[in-house]
Amino acid sequence: IKTVTDRLSNELGVMRLEDGRYALVFQEEGLGKYVAMRLGSSPVGPWGNVIRLFDCSASVAEDKDFFPYNAKVHPVLSRPNELLISYNVNSFDFFNDVKQFPQLYRPRFVRVKING
Repeated sequence: IKTVTDRLSNELGVMRLEDGRYALVFQEEGLGKYVAMRLGSSPVGPWGNVIRLFDCSASVAEDKDFFPYNAKVHPVLSRPNELLISYNVNSFDFFNDVKQFPQLYRPRFVRVKING
């Protein structure tokens, strides 16, 4: 077994870009506040440095127990020179917080423009 790269999340997505490179989209550090990507020349890497795409801080600002996770790209729904990315928000105190914040545990979507 060989490590493909580090600082990934348990869910991620890979998409072929218009220029032939591949984008590996993930939640930085697993439960980190950034949606990020790495670029590579093949769908299995090698992968370049982390590029931060989106800061999820606003989505988790309501409660100290909230965290973003599981960012992934949706190639079929992405437009040229754009990534459609989803991520989720949950709480370390889910059963109490979901009563007050019903938007928990639902995907959020962002469109990120990329250079073509």
